[in-house]
Amino acid sequence: KPCILWNDINFPDYEKNERLYEVFAHFYSKVCPGHGIVNNRWQIKNGFNGDFLTPEYQIQVNTTQPWETTRGIGFSFGYNRNEGEKETMSSVDIVKMLIDIVSKGGNLLLDVGPLPNGSISAIQERRLRDVGAWMSINSEGIYHSRPFLPDGAIPTGNFRYVRSKDYMALYVHVLDWDHSSFKKGVIDIPMKLKGFVIVEQFITPTRDRNFSGTARHRHTGTARHGTCRAVPCRHLRSLIGTPARHSSARHAGTVFEDFIDLRSPPRC
Repeated sequence: KPCILWNDINFPDYEKNERLYEVFAHFYSKVCPGHGIVNNRWQIKNGFNGDFLTPEYQIQVNTTQPWETTRGIGFSFGYNRNEGEKETMSSVDIVKMLIDIVSKGGNLLLDVGPLPNGSISAIQERRLRDVGAWMSINSEGIYHSRPFLPDGAIPTGNFRYVRSKDYMALYVHVLDWDHSSFKKGVIDIPMKLKGFVIVEQFITPTRDRNFSGTARHRHTGTARHGTCRAVPCRHLRSLIGTPARHSSARHAGTVFEDFIDLRSPPRC
């Protein structure tokens, strides 16, 4: 049974305010009791704003209400034959957007516009396969994760931080390997960590834009910043590639993952 009731552009309008209460009551109590949610695009007169926000082509910040960014891979929600490579987000930009949204506590609803025969255009198919390849390696740092920074803090710059639901893992995503903040392959964690720290994985760029590397932990116990450095490992095949075959490499790809055994929740 569907547990998300998602409406668009304020339709239907006829007898909306009178009948929607019946629809919601049936959905919440009969269709998906205890788990059903509806989005915010209903515009009911009493001010009911749904269970989650759905900003379009933008990222929501500074809100305590659950939210989900919705946008197309290009500038259209349906198939647009005039959209080519230039009008379509690159695979890397989609991954960066996904990381940014998740690090700020949101979800991403990415629209795919099918052709009249139901197939997906070659351009959009390539994007989906690339993102899928990246997710097959790095999904642990996306699914079921939570923002790592304190409430109200907005991540900026080259790094994005998320943690696992149980506080046992911290994932640090590097958006740009060539950024000045990533000199010598060192990353500072901007929060105090309490407990034994173990760095499991570190990926660094090579000159040909492939990625390689593993990591060793620099400290244990309570520390103001977590820092790690890269050591050589086998090359990856592409920007969005497959994991290196190395005994200490658990994950690989365009994103650095700092896997930390916190033993207790992080403290500011």
